[in-house]
Amino acid sequence: MKILVLCEAYPEKTKPYQLMYVHTRVREYLKQGLDVTVLSFRANDDYEIDGVQVKKEQRLNAGDFDLVISHAPNIRNHIRYIFRYLKKSQIVFFIHGHEALDVTKYYPGRYDGTKYPISRKCLEVIKLTCLRLFLNQFSKQIHMIYVSKWMKRHFYKNVKFKKAFLSENIIANSVNECYVSASWDRESEKKFDYITIRPLNEKKYAVDVVLEYAKANPSKLFALYGEGNIFEYIEKPENVIHFEKFLFENEIVKVLNMSKAAFMPTRLDAQGVMVCEMATFGIPTVTSNIDVCKEIFSEIDNVALIDNESIQPLPDFEQTKFVKNLKYCSENTINREIKLINDLKRNEDLT
Repeated sequence: MKILVLCEAYPEKTKPYQLMYVHTRVREYLKQGLDVTVLSFRANDDYEIDGVQVKKEQRLNAGDFDLVISHAPNIRNHIRYIFRYLKKSQIVFFIHGHEALDVTKYYPGRYDGTKYPISRKCLEVIKLTCLRLFLNQFSKQIHMIYVSKWMKRHFYKNVKFKKAFLSENIIANSVNECYVSASWDRESEKKFDYITIRPLNEKKYAVDVVLEYAKANPSKLFALYGEGNIFEYIEKPENVIHFEKFLFENEIVKVLNMSKAAFMPTRLDAQGVMVCEMATFGIPTVTSNIDVCKEIFSEIDNVALIDNESIQPLPDFEQTKFVKNLKYCSENTINREIKLINDLKRNEDLT
């Protein structure tokens, strides 16, 4: 079975972790015998990574593929390309977040206080209107996958699509295999009480909440990994050690084992893949008491939820032992996608 995957960007040597959640899927598809080609709209040349063939934007023959998968489909590239070249194809849309939300209403902005201009607000209305019109026209050949119940609910709220799709599922993003095959070592020497790994520009990632909790708990040592300008606007507490660097997967596993717990609050997520990965790895993890986190982590014992707005006592994980939770491993996520893909092909063959 031949599949074309459309995505805005894809991992490459100089940017190995952009849209890693797509690469995680594609590698598993290949392992299970699917023939996959990726088209990355930001690629300047064709290339190969981890056995995956990646093409820059070019005209591809729709007849060469049994199915088209579009991750976070935007109007500028995905919808334009499908409308131009792939109008008769069977299509799976993966809805991940910003592509189906009014960014100016959902995303809380940056620490530098930059406001969304009127032009951006108008563009968001145009984006969602165009998406709705496209889906109305092609709804019979599109299957929808949302990464959470929260995402599905807010997709309908924002796109204002009046009817339910004939074919739609909720399947979460899979965690990277390295968090499944290895586990947090409770007995190893710990340098930090808490670790946070986040971009430091956007309020979405709630690093300011981390700093408030650090100030309220001066006896605890917090490690903060990430790049950004938050400390131009908010003073860094003395018990926060900032490492201004990007971490690769093998480095993340190492620093997690140096910490007693992960501290990963958020103001907005459709799922929160990195927090899922930390929880799967087995480190005690703290995130925010918001609707999507309550949905995603309700069955995971080593995750505790805290309030973003008022400081609460930090959870005590010292004496608690957890069973490794594999809810978001590939067997429970990507394998469901592959079954769905095969079912779609089988149903098409019968028509």
